[in-house]
Amino acid sequence: MIETKNILVIGDLMLDQYDFIKSTRKSPEADCPVVTIERTEKRLGGAANVAMNLRALEQNVTLIGVIGKDDIGRDLTQLCKEAGINADLVTDGTRCTTLKNRIVELDFKQNIRIDKESLDDIAIDFQNQMKSKIDNHLDKGIDIVILQDYNKGCLTEVLIKYIFEACKKRHLKVYVDPKNKHFELLSNAHLFKPNFKEFINYTGVDIPKTASEFDRIINAQKELKSQNYLITLSEHGIYYNDGQSSGIEPTSVLDDADVSGAGDTVIAVVAVLEQTHLSLQQIAQIANLCGATVCQIRGTSTIKLSDLQEFIHFVSSKN
Repeated sequence: MIETKNILVIGDLMLDQYDFIKSTRKSPEADCPVVTIERTEKRLGGAANVAMNLRALEQNVTLIGVIGKDDIGRDLTQLCKEAGINADLVTDGTRCTTLKNRIVELDFKQNIRIDKESLDDIAIDFQNQMKSKIDNHLDKGIDIVILQDYNKGCLTEVLIKYIFEACKKRHLKVYVDPKNKHFELLSNAHLFKPNFKEFINYTGVDIPKTASEFDRIINAQKELKSQNYLITLSEHGIYYNDGQSSGIEPTSVLDDADVSGAGDTVIAVVAVLEQTHLSLQQIAQIANLCGATVCQIRGTSTIKLSDLQEFIHFVSSKN
């Protein structure tokens, strides 16, 4: 049974835009095709995609992050409203809202991706606005906090420390999906979910292939402080470690998988499932199934509650 929780998602926000093109002729001006844009789709990305996945799982979601004073930020805010996400956002007129603009053919084959972003840490004034919003929502009653860091400048060292302290005072569990920056600091979480590349970049070790090798590396990293680890290994599955048991749960190998946003789906599913009776091993198995499902959909997408419930039943009956 999936209970409805009040979940606070904090992190870097993005708008994913897909321009679907059709080639019409060769350009007379250069050695390139002339294309027309047939249609455009805009979807929530980054921490906003985590929030979108949680809404698809019928959770009450509040989203805190930073946007620019621009059309991209307005589009992102509108999409949150349409999805039923309570977006309490800080507007910083000195920076742009992150945009990932993918130019794709009608069959979704990607030709190029054009990014627009600001990577500097947000200024102190905006960090203080973030603190105020965070405290306000935590005081209203939040069950779970998720930090989604894409290293776009929203989650600064000061803010991360502040969030962990605020959650500790309120006995709230924090779930983290990190990038390379602030890796150690962000590991001070109830559950820490880096991907394989981020984990290897941080540890600087030879590529581990077995659960025991992952165990040894984690035990040697005294700076990492999490109680629970999930490391997504792409086509090799998910490594899990809850301090008592560990292992690697394999996943299905997919042809032509679209991995964009799959990590967002996994952290959302894990945060919801960890409130149940399921073990971390079972959660890893279900997260594999959810990740594989969204990887079969073109572009950033969400997992359906009906699919999640089916996966829970499948894994529970198998174990």
